Amino acid sequence: MKETLERLFKSDDRAVAPVLGVALLFAIAAIGLSAWQTTVIPQQNEEVEFDHYGDIRADMGDLRQAHHEVASSGEPQSPTLRLGASYRPRVFGVNPPNPQGSLETEPLGTYEIKGERVDVTAEEICGTTPQTDALRYDPAYNRLSDSDTPPIVYENTVTTREGLNPEPTQVLIQGSNINILPVQSEVNRSSPTTSVTLASEGYLREKELNASATPTLVVPTKISADVWNDELLDSQSGSVTTVSSEAGELSDVDALDENEVGIELNETDQFPWTVRCAITTIGDKPSPEFEGSNTPQEPKIKNGGVGRGGITEHTPDSNTDRIVIPNGKWVDIANIESIRYANAEAVPVNTDNVQGEGVIMEYVLRDGNSDKEVSVKVEAAYDAGNDEWVGYVGFSDDPSNDPNSMQLRESAARHILQNESVENGPDILDDSIYQDSFQNQDDIGSLVDTIQVMEDATLHTSNVAGRLDMKVEAGDLIHDIDDEDEFKTIKEGETSEIEFDVTARGEMEGEENVDLVIRDSSGDQIDSARPRADRQTLTNVDGEESFTLTWEPDWEQVDNGEYQILVEGESDQEFATVEIFQGGNVRLNVTIDNATSPVDYGDTVETNVTVENVGDTDADDAQLDLSMADQDGPQRQFDLAAGENTTLTLEYDTQENLDPTNTGEKTLKATWNDESTDTETVVATSPTPVTPSNTTATTGAGPSSRATARNSPRTSITGKSLTRSGPTTRRATLSGSRGPASTLPRPMPTSATTWSTGSRALTPTPQGRTATLKVRPSRRRQASRSRSRSSTPGSP
Repeated sequence: MKETLERLFKSDDRAVAPVLGVALLFAIAAIGLSAWQTTVIPQQNEEVEFDHYGDIRADMGDLRQAHHEVASSGEPQSPTLRLGASYRPRVFGVNPPNPQGSLETEPLGTYEIKGERVDVTAEEICGTTPQTDALRYDPAYNRLSDSDTPPIVYENTVTTREGLNPEPTQVLIQGSNINILPVQSEVNRSSPTTSVTLASEGYLREKELNASATPTLVVPTKISADVWNDELLDSQSGSVTTVSSEAGELSDVDALDENEVGIELNETDQFPWTVRCAITTIGDKPSPEFEGSNTPQEPKIKNGGVGRGGITEHTPDSNTDRIVIPNGKWVDIANIESIRYANAEAVPVNTDNVQGEGVIMEYVLRDGNSDKEVSVKVEAAYDAGNDEWVGYVGFSDDPSNDPNSMQLRESAARHILQNESVENGPDILDDSIYQDSFQNQDDIGSLVDTIQVMEDATLHTSNVAGRLDMKVEAGDLIHDIDDEDEFKTIKEGETSEIEFDVTARGEMEGEENVDLVIRDSSGDQIDSARPRADRQTLTNVDGEESFTLTWEPDWEQVDNGEYQILVEGESDQEFATVEIFQGGNVRLNVTIDNATSPVDYGDTVETNVTVENVGDTDADDAQLDLSMADQDGPQRQFDLAAGENTTLTLEYDTQENLDPTNTGEKTLKATWNDESTDTETVVATSPTPVTPSNTTATTGAGPSSRATARNSPRTSITGKSLTRSGPTTRRATLSGSRGPASTLPRPMPTSATTWSTGSRALTPTPQGRTATLKVRPSRRRQASRSRSRSSTPGSP
């Protein structure tokens, strides 16, 4: 038996070939995976890194463009930078860690302006030390070498790859302007993607130099003087005398530091040099917590705010600034009269005082003259569980102590969260908005008095949740341009004088100059109106004083387009717009007059719209469109001769065009040709509730009793009415207290009709039985905006 088994197994080699085959396949797969891991994956990852380097170069170019725009317009910019690359996911093979680049701030130094017959310093023009920084991006690729992908640096309005020539896009020397453009940054980031917020008030100050001045701009830079001369200033060669890092080669420059370049300029041929400054800040540090805050969860930062930010002087439109969050800051606020809030964008908040969808803003007011400071904390939220608006304001003269909280009246909390205009928002220095008065709170009355008499005050935000527009009103003169002059449309060459009626309001002892400044669409002052188009000197104003400023345009230099009109005093500035158009075109101005407001849902908004043809060509078959809450309404065709005006009456049917749940403040808009628009806010109130006890109908066995008023546009049912709106409804559902829900058949009306009672139910009482007629209204998109002209610049 043993010999038989041995003979059988010794002679059986059937399993050898399959085993060898499997082993060979594994060996081939291992070799293939090894080659894939060592050759293909690195090549693919190198392609990803190469593409990313092109992306971040483009992003740094966007950062440069954002800086140019924010300096010119004063409007915040938030470019996105792709700091890290992501390799493609792998089923087979292993990637190294994704490369993570970093964006950091590099201090450069301080701008200076020197030279013969230069009677101003850079610090005087900027209002503070014009220190500037560079932003440096360092890639950290796994495959590409440092020499292939050098760091990318943004400094002095140009982007450069370290060691290579920059793109020739500098704007420090531009025409007859010397633009001092400091970037003051706190950026230190390393993440796959980041967004930085640039904020500036734009060119607040400028100084026209002596016509024979030969200024030298000293620029703190790591770019060599040769590159500045040969590459960056080549287009300005006619204006530039010398570019050097050696003080001995420049006139009236005693010394230069290691990383400084002097740019010496000639006398200009036609216009003297104008020096101006716009400081831009880039915030990055996390907001410090409000001392003593009892917030159990970290507020969510949302949106980043609107308006002007950074280190800004409080001389904007109507003595008003809107806060930029986080880390907004103002300097030189005159004695404060009011601090208003509105136009909130809520996020979930949860504090000891408020819970729900709301906002939190905390900041410190410091008086530069007395060194006093007051911390303020504003909390407001809608508590859905209790269906109420709740708000608190805390004041503290010592940031290390808890603020003394005062509860707002519900109406004030609601206005903070719901008001679209900060003009009508609650003033936290107004005693009447609180449930208890200042006098009933320890020390708060004296703190409010301290705020109101602050001079040279500064405002610094700290902890912020959500977004809240803020308005600080100062106590000096406020200048208002007449409404009719806020937007003018002028035909080229039509007039030799363009007038602006201005009213100064407030109290002022001594003298104050009010200038008329004209800027083109890029924000540059036009040469024919330098340094100003007109000036009015006011003396000892008590109450109000009206006057007229005049621009005499040089039609050989003024082109078609929009011009920004700045009425600028020492304590306030006001803006208007003039549009210059070429002859041979139809130009219509549209103005809404006397719109019905408030209006009950179901009623008609009636408005007069005045249309003026300010062009020199007749308008044939022109069309005027009326809409409300972005829902289209009636249209009117009309003819209007050049130079004529007409008033059209239009009616907007809220029942036909609006959802009954879409009520509140709505924007009524009249538009011609998508070019000329005027808007007005109309308040649409909710429909009168229909109660089951008062809304009954009797149904019987016969067909005529199934729906008593099915064909009547407005049908009374025991004193209440079914209302008619929207598209056709063929059937309505009846659910009763006896038996299952059934369907009530209805004949098709002659016109497309939906019977609706809004969100209420009709309860008929057929022979002792009850049934509910449920009709749900369709929902429409909601929209709401404050009154404005589309062609008029908005408030900062």
